[in-house]
Amino acid sequence: MRILKDIIKKEVVDSDAKVMGEVIDVEVDDESLEITDLVVKRTGITESFKVSTNGENLVPIEMIDVIGDKLLIEQNEEL
Repeated sequence: MRILKDIIKKEVVDSDAKVMGEVIDVEVDDESLEITDLVVKRTGITESFKVSTNGENLVPIEMIDVIGDKLLIEQNEEL
């Protein structure tokens, strides 16, 4: 899948340009086949991210603001 190749190994950074981790996989909704979460490998992920059953850090796709060379986590006042 091309989108997977475009996302895997990209760095995830916060609004202060601090590296939060690297995308190692994605979670996909079985019914809609849409990406729901990015699986991120690295320490320092904030508590607002979900943790999957195998302990990897999941970043909801809704939190990603910009996709380019790096993935930027959207600044969200509610978090």
